[in-house]
Amino acid sequence: MPRILPETIRAALAVVADGYGLPTAAARVGVSREGLRDALDAPAYADAYTRAREQRADAVVDRMDRVARQVLTGAIKPDQGRVVLEHQRWLAARLRPAHYGDRLEHRLTADGGLAAVLAELGRVARARALPARPEPIDVTPTPPEQYIYKSIDRVMPTEAEPSDT
Repeated sequence: MPRILPETIRAALAVVADGYGLPTAAARVGVSREGLRDALDAPAYADAYTRAREQRADAVVDRMDRVARQVLTGAIKPDQGRVVLEHQRWLAARLRPAHYGDRLEHRLTADGGLAAVLAELGRVARARALPARPEPIDVTPTPPEQYIYKSIDRVMPTEAEPSDT
């Protein structure tokens, strides 16, 4: 298998960074896809290929913006734009999942082990806790019969009281 020249590899990386896949890049620089893949797997080009793939994802997102503008201006139908945008969104998520992917991942790391992490979380929770509540106030209503008898006594004088007549 013939050796691919470094300038050919750099040209292929530029094509990938512009938003095209490896088969298109190989065709544009005139080498086989397998040969280009083998050359990019070499340690000398592995990091550059990773960066080119990340730039490819960014180029895909730029294309999405152009398609969205075309839909807004009426240059393409909304249904056609939706199909293209969904494909581009899927592609960007696969090319650069940490940046454009749908999955969220949380990692918890600690040097002191799990017990130290839990102790720190407990300390923070206690510091943020609400202050203790005061004793509840008794709002039980007074039994109504106490009011009834007092009001009746005011309205109807008892027999023991002298009348004004």
